Amino acid sequence: MAAAEAFTDVSLKVDPEVKLEPPGKAVPATDPQVTAESAVKSEPGVEATAAADTAVKAGPGSKAEPTVKSAPALDEPVKKKLPPKRKVAMHLAYLGKGYHGMQRNPGFPTIEAELETALVKAGAISDKNAGSFMKIHWMRAARTDKGVSAACQVVSAKLMVEPTDTFADRVNQHLPKQIRVFGVQRTTDGFDARKYCDKRKYEYILPAWVFDPQACSTARTLPDRGALQAVAAAVLVGRSSSNGPASNGVAAAAAADASSADASGSESAGGGVLDGAAKSGGETTDETAASSRLGDEKLKRLREDIAASQARFTFGDEELQRLDRILGQYVGTHNFHNFTVRVLSSDPAAQRYIMSFNAEVKLIRNEPWVKCVVVGQSFMLHQIRKLIGTAVAIMRGVASEECLKLALDPDRDLNTPMAPALGLFLDETYFDAYNNRFGELHGPVTFEPFRDAAEEFKAEVLYPDIADTDQQDLINALWLRTLTDSHFRFTSWAKWGTVRNTAATIAANRAAEQAKKAREQLQKQQAKRPAAAADASSAAAADGGSSEAGAQPAIKQQRLERPGRFQGATTAMVVGSQVSGRLDNALLCNETDRTQ
Repeated sequence: MAAAEAFTDVSLKVDPEVKLEPPGKAVPATDPQVTAESAVKSEPGVEATAAADTAVKAGPGSKAEPTVKSAPALDEPVKKKLPPKRKVAMHLAYLGKGYHGMQRNPGFPTIEAELETALVKAGAISDKNAGSFMKIHWMRAARTDKGVSAACQVVSAKLMVEPTDTFADRVNQHLPKQIRVFGVQRTTDGFDARKYCDKRKYEYILPAWVFDPQACSTARTLPDRGALQAVAAAVLVGRSSSNGPASNGVAAAAAADASSADASGSESAGGGVLDGAAKSGGETTDETAASSRLGDEKLKRLREDIAASQARFTFGDEELQRLDRILGQYVGTHNFHNFTVRVLSSDPAAQRYIMSFNAEVKLIRNEPWVKCVVVGQSFMLHQIRKLIGTAVAIMRGVASEECLKLALDPDRDLNTPMAPALGLFLDETYFDAYNNRFGELHGPVTFEPFRDAAEEFKAEVLYPDIADTDQQDLINALWLRTLTDSHFRFTSWAKWGTVRNTAATIAANRAAEQAKKAREQLQKQQAKRPAAAADASSAAAADGGSSEAGAQPAIKQQRLERPGRFQGATTAMVVGSQVSGRLDNALLCNETDRTQ
């Protein structure tokens, strides 16, 4: 009985404000008859068990209030602790074929979009940060255009890279074969791949036969098609028999036969082959089929022309030295507004600095290719392709070397030829200034640890794909068909005068900018002028003060009210009065002595 009274006494002392709400049936919090027994009889839950334990443990007269803990919802997901994000420089390579450039462009396939998807799947980017490069401070070292590749691109971002030794493999398993991540390097939090990149090296490769003035040219009298076919057949037979370049003797003989046939005034290629194709194809009224056969015939003639050029033309030391001399004229700081699009000559962005530009011969698929390597601080849209296009036009004799100097004149607007994007790729990026300043913190950002992997990617992916694509689609051959004086009017460039005075425009813009800065500085000084002088003048005028003080300019009034102006005079007056007082006392004492 006592136990029951004690139990009842404890139950009555439960605070009515405490809410006991088990998952099944809620108990009214304002009911004073709430007991542990009613809590136990309710559906089993954490709250009911806690209430019963509290009531049993409490003794008679205890004022302890029960502590109720809410139970976690059963469907609430458990938060997974993510690894820390680190600012890193990620090195990668890619083949730009089929992509609309490096930078992400919604609605089009890009390298960055492919890369971001792989990083999210690999756990390097969290789901909440996916789709926003600003949250992870994403930036690339160079923005390659559509179809342009890269052997070593650098991207800076805050990624979850741990463990770092398996980071590249985890990302590459979600990437296509034409995109490869080499690894990451730790950097400072303020590292930006674009801003800290000092210089960039690009490489452009093209077949050696492109520099043959007669290859795929529309401005010459073509030799007999039969002779060209004989040359092409000899070259192809030589390759298939030796699994390498054709025999020089067979090719030379075939080329000599073609030259003799051309010199003897035989029938030109144009009409003979087309007429034969029309006769062999039979009469047809389907215009689509006819145009298709005509296109195939043109492509066949281009392939034969390429084979003949490969047999008779050699890109030797003389041609290499001439090409180096032409490319060397680009070195230095110049106005390249004619080698890009939508950039005015007066725009400071048109001024670019090229450090080096040279060429060398390289064998790809047992064929000679010319590799042009350019190093510069930065490049504009289509700039390198237009530099190469102009150099090829000069080498082929379509344009003179004077045209290159005219194209570098900022006072002229000229249309320069643009080479295909197929052979262009980013080869290396440099971060010398960053390494000199912050290299000791986390180590330098350098290409050296991944150089072997990048060279392997070039040898196995980039070079073969460029060569195969050009052979299959005849990219360079079709471009050479448009590289003519009728398209670009090279012979008229010297006759066309200047269209502006860029130096005067730049000077006027500079003067206007300086005047604008002077006005802004004057406005800042006027805004910072002390308001005390104006307040003092207004207060003197309101109090009816001296008209002279009120009429004084603000600057003069401020000078008069400057503290310490009369400090020296006041001190002198005080000292003087003290001295005079001592003298009067002395005289008075002397007079008293005389009287006594």
